[in-house]
Formats: sequence, structure tokens, C-alpha cells
Amino acid sequence: LNEVRSYPENVEKPVIEASGAQSSPVIWMVMKTAEGPGEAINGFRTFFENEVRQYIERVPGVGSLFVFGGSEKQLEVVVSPEKLARYRLTIGQVAARLADANRNVSAGLLELDKKNYRVRTVSQFEAVRDPLDVVLRDDGIRRVHLGDVAASRLGYARNDVAVMHNASPVIVVGVRKQQGANVITLTERMHTVIEDLNGGILKSQGLFFKIVYEQTPYIHRAIDLVRRNVLLGGSLAVCVLLVFLRSISSTLVTAVAIPISVVGTFLFMWLFGRSINVVSLAGISFAVGMLVDNAIVVLENIDRHRKLGKTPFAASYEGAREVWGAVLASTATTVAVFLPVIFIAEEAGQLFKDIAIAITFAILISLFVSVSVIPTLT
Repeated sequence: LNEVRSYPENVEKPVIEASGAQSSPVIWMVMKTAEGPGEAINGFRTFFENEVRQYIERVPGVGSLFVFGGSEKQLEVVVSPEKLARYRLTIGQVAARLADANRNVSAGLLELDKKNYRVRTVSQFEAVRDPLDVVLRDDGIRRVHLGDVAASRLGYARNDVAVMHNASPVIVVGVRKQQGANVITLTERMHTVIEDLNGGILKSQGLFFKIVYEQTPYIHRAIDLVRRNVLLGGSLAVCVLLVFLRSISSTLVTAVAIPISVVGTFLFMWLFGRSINVVSLAGISFAVGMLVDNAIVVLENIDRHRKLGKTPFAASYEGAREVWGAVLASTATTVAVFLPVIFIAEEAGQLFKDIAIAITFAILISLFVSVSVIPTLT
């Protein structure tokens, strides 16, 4: 893309980012002055771009930055209309000569033996006085330089946005994460980098960063809420079993299906490359009540054989063998609802894949628990 010589005046240069342009930042932070007038921060946008941005972008998991506020430094050429008229020049001619003289273009490839060297012609201004040496006209008798009709100086670009935080101007930085990056890990790393910057190059300039928003508190609260719901749902399921089975031993045998199925589900989530998050934990909490269904069917049939006077081993074996087909059919009907969601590639699949994986494999594991673990325990 850098080899494109020029773009139309009404388009911006293309940008390649590791995150979608429409994805919301997971961290918002502001850069402000430590003391003194807040307006001074507007002159530090170029300092941020040249000295600070690289440290934030190099944090593992950062996809791109969304930055606004402040004014970037720019080289300004102040033309005298009277001097232009004296030399019979126009603003358009001056602008065209400056554009031609301030170029950075690709000159193609230079092939030497087995190596290719990419050649670039650099002719950009590097000092404030460099533009003044540009020749505007040369008629063979006299040369007219830009310095004859204009002066150059450093200034600041025009402010398109005004950003305030607690009544003080700031530069705002939003951090977008890479696809698949862990928000909690990214936030911890970002805190470490911000502390280093605040104690290093920012402190020397009288600046500091302050994180004003991050998603980790919401994530922790949501995970804690779902975790409590899983524990509460499991406890209520055990209480209901105790009321209807009226046997502590039978209740404990049936309740074993819950932790085995839940822990086993984590293994399949790992195999599918999914993380333990709010959505996947919600799927597990939905499935908690269904995890004991198969175990209850098998246990009731084993108990019926025991009442017929059979030995524990015979009752467990025959009781499980009689109903395993019915348990399999019941499980298959539930799995048939959620399993197709795993293979959906559109937005719905991305949103509900974790729930589908959690419920599908939790119920499948409960099937194997009911025909193997439950008879073994009884």
C-alpha cells in the first residue's frame, strides 16, 4: 500500500488493523497534564504518536487504538500576498511546487543476485527552514525561492474535536482487542505498561495516563453471578431429589452426575478452543437441571430391581441395561436442538456457540454417567 504514489484528495490512506474498525474498545484512558493549564495537552498529540503509542500497541492482545483529542504538529508556510504579486506568482503555483518537492515515493525493486532490494526515494522536509529553499521559478536569469515570498514555522493542526474530562482538555485513547484476546489478561498487562509510562517518559513531560473505563469489573461481576447461579441451581436440584427420592444415599448417588458432567464439559470446551466466559457458564447453568434426568431414570429402575429381591450387582446391571436405550433417545432429542448451533458460521453461531457446546456436551456426559457411574455406585 505504501507504494501507491498518491490518493485522491477526498480519501484517506488505507489502514490495516488487527481488529474490526467497528469493534468497541475494551479500555478507555485519558492522557492529561499533571498540573498547570489543561489546554497545554493539545500540543502533545504528536508526542503521543511518536513516543507513547508504540508502547501501548506492543501490549500482547491489542488490536488497534482509537485516539482523538489534541492537535498534531504541522509545518506551516505563511505566504505574503504582496511578494507573490511582485514576482507574479499564485498560491496554486506555490502549493504545486511544495507538493513536488516534498515527496516520499517507491522507486520499485533493485535485483542483485538472489536478493531483491526495495528502493524508496525520500525527499521530505526534515527541518523548519527546508521549504524555504524550494525553487518556485527559474527563468535562467533569476531564481525565486519560497523564502523570497513566504516564511515557515511550526504550528498545530486545526482541532476537529474537543475532548474534556473533569473540565480539563485531554487526549483520549480507546484500546481495541485482537480477535480472541483475553480481556482480563489484556487489562492486567495494560495496567503494568501505564504504570511504567507514568513513572517514565510521561512524568518527564508533566503528563500522566488515567484509565477511566475497563470491562474487567463487569466480567468479574457477571462470572460471579453465573457461578452463584450454578451453585444455587445444583443445590436446589439436590433438594428436589431429596424430597422425591426420600433417601440421602440415592440423592447423593444421583447428584454425582452434576459435578462430573460440569467438569467434563470444561475438557470439551478446551478441545474446541473456547474459553470459560459468561456465555459458556450460562450454558452450564441452564443444563444443571437436566444433568440429573438420566441418572434419576436409571436409579429408579435399579431401585425397582432391588425391591424384586435381586442382588445389588444384578439389579444395577439389569436395571441400567433395560433403560439405556430410552435414556439415549431422550438425550439425543435434547442434543439435536443445540448441536446444529455449533456449526453455524453467521452472527447467531458466534453468539450462541459457547452455550451450545456447554449444554450439548454436559448432557452427553450425563448420559455416560447415568449408564456407568450410577450403576457402579449402586
